[in-house]
Amino acid sequence: MRHGGWISMAAALACLLAACTSPLTTPPPATPQAMAAADPPAAKPNWVVKHAVAIGDVVGSLAPDASSPSAVGADAFRQALEQSLQSAGYLASGGKPHYHLDATLQELDQPKFSLTDDTAVSARVQYRLIGPGTDAQYTVISNGTATFDESSLFGKRLQLADERAIQANIEQLLAKLQKF
Repeated sequence: MRHGGWISMAAALACLLAACTSPLTTPPPATPQAMAAADPPAAKPNWVVKHAVAIGDVVGSLAPDASSPSAVGADAFRQALEQSLQSAGYLASGGKPHYHLDATLQELDQPKFSLTDDTAVSARVQYRLIGPGTDAQYTVISNGTATFDESSLFGKRLQLADERAIQANIEQLLAKLQKF
């Protein structure tokens, strides 16, 4: 094979590998439905915070650059929290809530790329529950994983892992509220 043939073959192989490791476009941001708690605590809601929590300030992840959406947007994160609190019986409905819950996604630790491995993401969220005689802060760290079998596209695996990390984080928050 001539020298030019090897270069063409190497370029084609590089393009094939790039297609497996990164999407052609920016992956879509995480969705509220996928981030909402799938398994709220089975027991009755803690009576202290039952139907008494309103969502306050919510901060999602930062976009990598101005032209890209954030992996976990504040609105989607807020909606996932609302759905989860509603399902667990903690979301205030009408009237004046007794507690306000703020949530700040402090870190979303994502891999840069992955060829065939599972994609794992770690999320660290600072929650603050403010109410009568209460100013509690919880730092919750959780993980989410998506496999190569679920998607060969790295961007899709990254989105799934992001959603699962936030979902696990919210589930841990609900467990803390159950013990509040």
